[in-house]
Amino acid sequence: MDKLIGRNGAKAFSCLVALYLFLSASYVNADQSLIEIRKLADEGDPSAQNHLGDIYADGLGVAEDAKQAVAWYYKAAIQGFAQAQSNLGYHLENGIGIEQNAEQAAGWYYKSAVQGLATGQMHLAYLYDQGVGVEKDVNKALTWYYKAAEQGDAYAQFSLGEHFDNGMGLVKNQQQAVALYHMAAGKDLAAAQNSLGNSYHNGTGVDQDQQKAIFWYNKAADQGFAAAQNALGNSYANGEGVEKNAKQAVAWYYKAAVQDNVYAQTSLGFCYDNGYGIAQDNSVAVYWYRKAAEEGYAQAQYNLAFNYAQGTGVDQDFEQAAGWYRKAAEQGHAEAQNNLGASYERGEGVVQNIKQAVLWYRKAAEQGLATAQLNLGILYYNGEGVMEDKSQAYTWIAVAAANGESKAIKPRSEIADELSMSELAAARKLAELYYEKYQPIAQ
Repeated sequence: MDKLIGRNGAKAFSCLVALYLFLSASYVNADQSLIEIRKLADEGDPSAQNHLGDIYADGLGVAEDAKQAVAWYYKAAIQGFAQAQSNLGYHLENGIGIEQNAEQAAGWYYKSAVQGLATGQMHLAYLYDQGVGVEKDVNKALTWYYKAAEQGDAYAQFSLGEHFDNGMGLVKNQQQAVALYHMAAGKDLAAAQNSLGNSYHNGTGVDQDQQKAIFWYNKAADQGFAAAQNALGNSYANGEGVEKNAKQAVAWYYKAAVQDNVYAQTSLGFCYDNGYGIAQDNSVAVYWYRKAAEEGYAQAQYNLAFNYAQGTGVDQDFEQAAGWYRKAAEQGHAEAQNNLGASYERGEGVVQNIKQAVLWYRKAAEQGLATAQLNLGILYYNGEGVMEDKSQAYTWIAVAAANGESKAIKPRSEIADELSMSELAAARKLAELYYEKYQPIAQ
């Protein structure tokens, strides 16, 4: 309190007393307190002007009015009141009560940041980090994050943790990331609690400990943080840190799904599709797949395509299936690439085009998908879409067999009988190279 009086004078102290009465007293006293705050604001007291901005921004005893909030923040900001400058920047950045203008937001954040206001420093750092309103500059972002973090700003501590975790502008140091996540998590920042849960779950920067992961996921999930709710769903589905419980998995997936978390929407769709933890309902599965698919999530696009191809939960429609397979395939989803290849090979939902089938089979095969490796090998054997090449056929089919495709074992033996000893030796050598090079990639 003494520090505040020394910086802003007696009027600021009077304003804070009035604000305290406003927030804690009866409606009668609250009305009187608002009159007192407005009187001080009208007299030009910047602290009162800023607080009046807060009152209108949050609708505290008055109708919420973002334009009025901005007007009062501006009056205080032009007098150099740091918190008002930061508040004005926030409204400009997000277009609340005023036309969105990230460049002006950056200017006001800077004014508050150089006065040492941690909130302003954090917001300015974020703009530099994202290149919003200013030219992207990770070094400047880190400089301001450090300043805010040193003052205990939780979001700045979390953001620095992310930079250490991912080696963004800093030497990767996951132990340091965990330390920063702990600082921010202890201040109840849900994003940091979730990241700390991830660190314990994956054993990055800290010894793997699924029970500690669950502890931190729960902390974040209880605040409504969707990513943590999805993580808890996964933990219950897989029995990691908790006993397997399909119903609990579904419950957590649902909480995250209704917040538009695409991973949870896809997992919830899978649960409905397979009757896992909930009564099977393929049409509801399609609903959730579609929501995530329309947001561009490749796994959901693949699942939706598969349901269209099978006519599960939706009328069978090969054209829709091929369209959704393509969207996922273009994002590198190996199974979608293989199935799009099959669509071209069979002419299902697309005009038959064996060369396109080869192209998509190859993309999936080079990601280590054994089914695609077998399919590509068969086309080489038959000379469909490519020049007939039994050595290449053997190579790809042998790799498929080595990667666990049981259907490849018989044709591998049959093709081997058709090759000369030298051809077979060369094909086997190439298969070894391909096996090393084209291992399955996690989707």
